[in-house]
Amino acid sequence: MKKYLKHFAVLFILFAIVLAVFIVALIMKKPYEEKVYTRTNTQCKTEERVFDYADVLTDAEENTLRQMIAEKQDEIGCDIVLVTISDPTYAGDDAMVNYADDFYDEYMFGYDEPSGDGALYLDNFLGRGKSYSWLSTSGRVEHTYSPDEIYDLVDEVCYNVDNDPFGSYKFYINSLAKTMSSNSTLGVEIPTYAIWGVAALITLIYILVCVNRNVGKKTTNANTYVAGGHAQFPDRRDVFISKHTTSRKIQTNSGGGGGGGHHISSGGHSHGGGGGRH
Repeated sequence: MKKYLKHFAVLFILFAIVLAVFIVALIMKKPYEEKVYTRTNTQCKTEERVFDYADVLTDAEENTLRQMIAEKQDEIGCDIVLVTISDPTYAGDDAMVNYADDFYDEYMFGYDEPSGDGALYLDNFLGRGKSYSWLSTSGRVEHTYSPDEIYDLVDEVCYNVDNDPFGSYKFYINSLAKTMSSNSTLGVEIPTYAIWGVAALITLIYILVCVNRNVGKKTTNANTYVAGGHAQFPDRRDVFISKHTTSRKIQTNSGGGGGGGHHISSGGHSHGGGGGRH
């Protein structure tokens, strides 16, 4: 028992040391410095970022969104585009994907280069419960957002967009800027899981060392299996009772199209994306 207590004490001390090192690193690390971006895409065909073809916004709301986008774009180094339509021709995920990607590529959006860093949110207003939304991502935005994060953002926008499109689109702009800002800092963030991961690694190494020390030690002697002068061996047998097998079909997801994920647009450019209904 004392030997086990000794091992646990050593493990606790190792974990405490690792934890203390990370806490000190967190306290002493330099504050984040925001990266300064310079727009390098000179081929973009328009300076417009709000295309309210469905006319769900007032002129004042459109101007406010334009100002927000202009400010956030320079903060994160990504183009932010909003498009609203009301066209039953695009009543479907696949049609929305093509429209959003082609719109982005046609106008050559992208903060760094045509079809580069940026995102486009497309809303097709066809009546409550029949409307479609799609977020098309490109460049750094495509590689930053996971499919789950895209669908979470779209769901939040769709939640109240029929009642308050202006407020919902402000959320889209602010949410995108927040996510991309957190991935655009020069400092090194130490996540909490890293602390536990390093501690677990040290613990594993300690356990392996202890196990290796016991390898090769004699665990039996000449009398281990001897009883009454005769060797005793345990009776082991395999009894075959019945045969039963099962088969399971493993579903695969090829990605792209209406399912979102990474795909190539008709113009030959890489995009990510995800959609929703409202």
